[in-house]
Amino acid sequence: MSTNDHSKDVNSKNQVSRVLCPQVPPLCAPHYSDTGPPVVWSSLVKDSYVRHPPSAFVHDPEHWHGHKTDYLVKWTEQNLLEKQLHKLLKEMEGKGVSK
Repeated sequence: MSTNDHSKDVNSKNQVSRVLCPQVPPLCAPHYSDTGPPVVWSSLVKDSYVRHPPSAFVHDPEHWHGHKTDYLVKWTEQNLLEKQLHKLLKEMEGKGVSK
């Protein structure tokens, strides 16, 4: 039997064969319902965040950057100011500017 004979034989019977296609699930994600308690998320950023604005910073000259100013620091600052003042006064005297 040739291929032509076979096609004539199938057409003569008038039978339609059925092609089965596999079922394709829908593309959307399935709905899951969790019956357990809700998960509470916490993070360092969320825990550190302050919802109200902080109060105004009060500058304390005795305490800055965690260091306490003692007598030696105050003396050094005053000494630097005095040296700068004397230097400016000598420059003014050298230029002939009267007080």
